[in-house]
Amino acid sequence: MQDNALYFPYISVPNESWTIKTLLYWDKLASIVPMDHMHEPERLTPFMRELVRSDLVEQLFPGSYLYEIDEFEKSFINLIQEKLNQQQRFKSDRGWIQSAKSDSNLVKIHAEKMGYIPHFLIEQNLAQKCDQYGWYRVERNVANLFMCYLATCLGSLERVNAVPVTNSIQNTIPFGNAGIHRRYINRHRQKARDVVLKALLPVPKEKVQLDDLLRFKSDHGHLLPPLRLMVENHCAEVSRIDDPHDRADFSLQFLNDCNNTIQEIEEAMKPTWKKITFGSLLPVAASGLAWSAVAPASALGNLAAGTSFLASAYNALYQIQEPRRRVENKPLAYVAHAHLRLG
Repeated sequence: MQDNALYFPYISVPNESWTIKTLLYWDKLASIVPMDHMHEPERLTPFMRELVRSDLVEQLFPGSYLYEIDEFEKSFINLIQEKLNQQQRFKSDRGWIQSAKSDSNLVKIHAEKMGYIPHFLIEQNLAQKCDQYGWYRVERNVANLFMCYLATCLGSLERVNAVPVTNSIQNTIPFGNAGIHRRYINRHRQKARDVVLKALLPVPKEKVQLDDLLRFKSDHGHLLPPLRLMVENHCAEVSRIDDPHDRADFSLQFLNDCNNTIQEIEEAMKPTWKKITFGSLLPVAASGLAWSAVAPASALGNLAAGTSFLASAYNALYQIQEPRRRVENKPLAYVAHAHLRLG
């Protein structure tokens, strides 16, 4: 199971609650960035620059990796050619892929990510060369499909080892029709993950300071792998259910079970004196009475009374802390801590 995530389809990660939840859930988040942005960071959004400075998002330069992927360009060109052939067979004037005639239907993509793919797209009237060096305007559906394809290919490399993620399930629609292997992009799995993270992880009432987010992950990050394993196993099961109503029911039951466990954890994490039974308090009170009743001149008596008091106090305090010890290593304790510190 991959522990990292690779954002697509845009360069800058969006400034919204989805990003905070994503940063909380994955060990590391990366974004695909052209090499020229490394020397011109002002081309990134202010929020993205802050994420990069804080080491919460890693910039992944595709030119440093694509040479490792055999037939990267050829496979994508074959995929688009297959789509064009299908449209031709059905004589569709408005197929899934449109021609690159209207500027409103075009998306800018940097050539560093595409190899010789732009030349094919221009020949098929699916792209135009921009005045800005190294950039192309590409038909929107083709561009979205390409960014899905690129994130999938890069994420599968051992050096990257990341799951492709996006802030909009709409960005995965082309992938569901593209015939690309389900192990990389599965819309039901991604949707199930988004539902779980939206339901479980907190939405901050105020803007979260990125330093606070870093400290939180440093303090509680050891709980994240088992939590992620639990959630990903659930999402994998959801993706294998064909009926949409059954998927919804299965997810609802999972979330109900999670929320019940989180409530139990949060309750156990509250060290209140109400949790100490009267039977636990009695030895403490008795110890205190015995201690005060001993004559000041009797050092041995004071020592014995003090030992009795400390032992009884330890017994009472242990009963406060023991429920917390039992739950603090449960996977969902990570969520409980997130609600406490970031919610």
